[in-house]
Amino acid sequence: MRRRELLIGLGAAAAAPANAGAQTSPWRVGFLHPGQSGAVATRIGRFEEGLRPSNRGDPIILKGVADDRVEELPRLAATVVGAGAQVICAVSPPAVWAAINATHEIPIVAVDLESDPVANLWARSLGQPDGNLTGVFLDLPDFTAKCLQLLREVIPGMSRLAILWHPASGSIQLEVARKAASTWGLTVDTYEASRIAELDPAFRAAASKGADGILMLSAPMISGNPKILADLALVHRLPAIDQFPDFTEKGGLLAYGPDLQELFRQAGTMARKLLLGVPIANLPIDRPARFKLTVNLKTANTLGLNLPPTLLARADEVIE
Repeated sequence: MRRRELLIGLGAAAAAPANAGAQTSPWRVGFLHPGQSGAVATRIGRFEEGLRPSNRGDPIILKGVADDRVEELPRLAATVVGAGAQVICAVSPPAVWAAINATHEIPIVAVDLESDPVANLWARSLGQPDGNLTGVFLDLPDFTAKCLQLLREVIPGMSRLAILWHPASGSIQLEVARKAASTWGLTVDTYEASRIAELDPAFRAAASKGADGILMLSAPMISGNPKILADLALVHRLPAIDQFPDFTEKGGLLAYGPDLQELFRQAGTMARKLLLGVPIANLPIDRPARFKLTVNLKTANTLGLNLPPTLLARADEVIE
């Protein structure tokens, strides 16, 4: 599928008429993302896989990419709505908030791995969403604690934990991580990072303070930069765990979580159903169906870690 993209906010939204009601016109799909354009391209590609097949021609993707300036999302959401989006994919809690505030009519498909849609009053229930929102959410209270448990298996003598946190992602993960760390008697230092430029200072500070390992909480800015994070973890000799396999593929130590690219394909499938006329009330909010544990053995050797055989036996993939 050849993609037609309009870069929202750069004056390109007026390049083509909406024609939303014409049966033969291509779908106009909004894509709101807080991260950088480089990380968004692959995700849009997988999202489009879910949109196929279509007899409407190539979809027009109305891109509202904030380039790590989360404060721009409300403006971008309003522009996407004004450009005639028929459905909007909103990635991350700030993007979902922006989309909900911009429209109560256009269906929204969220890809939000950091918040609870019911607690946020975005949906009445997971099985029967009301309003104009559905999507893929990862709100599993034990999930963050599981990631920390895996990191402790690798570092059995851990006493000091660093947590990397993007404040815009909300506090649910952070609260769960702190509670689990307290249960295990760990000292916790939290490092906030809202921009890529803030990642190196965070790792540097964690290393200088004597962190035994670092738990990286889910956020688009973090999941979108696996190579940078893997390199920083090695430079500062910090065993680290992320939630997506891309991290270990780029040289990170541990990852446990869903296949992020598959979640975007899943969201695209939901968007396609909405565009074909399925009522949003008939599309329950979905959850990732499978979680994957990946381990980079080469990185473990570089850090001088002897990984437990039981951990290696449970891993879905061991990179050597």
